[in-house]
Amino acid sequence: MASLPDIRTEADVDVLVKAFYAQMPHDPVIGHFFADPAHFNWDTHIPRMVLFWSAVLLGTPGFSGNALEKHLQLHQRIPMSEAHFRHWLARWRSTLEAHFAGPKAEEAYQRAEHIARVIYHKVAPEATAGL
Repeated sequence: MASLPDIRTEADVDVLVKAFYAQMPHDPVIGHFFADPAHFNWDTHIPRMVLFWSAVLLGTPGFSGNALEKHLQLHQRIPMSEAHFRHWLARWRSTLEAHFAGPKAEEAYQRAEHIARVIYHKVAPEATAGL
């Protein structure tokens, strides 16, 4: 069995992001967050997430925006729970492991975990449990 490559390029990030979000329309736990066309557009979200993760993982310029603010707005419409964040992280991990292996892939998970923890505690400051 051939070993998996590590994340090295924007094309790799594109593969990761597209593979991850391809699962979302059918996901029974978090798919509903992506289902309302009045508030969510796949054609704009995917390229923005590629830019975001390219900036996070590769230092690529080009992303602008406030991920926290977007999640706060979403939480007002559809409350997010710790279980949602844990499920998102599990899906992210399984997508990473299906496509990549190496230090950058592990960093992608660690960064996602940190981002999820920060956003969760901002949208649910009353939460006492930790992600």
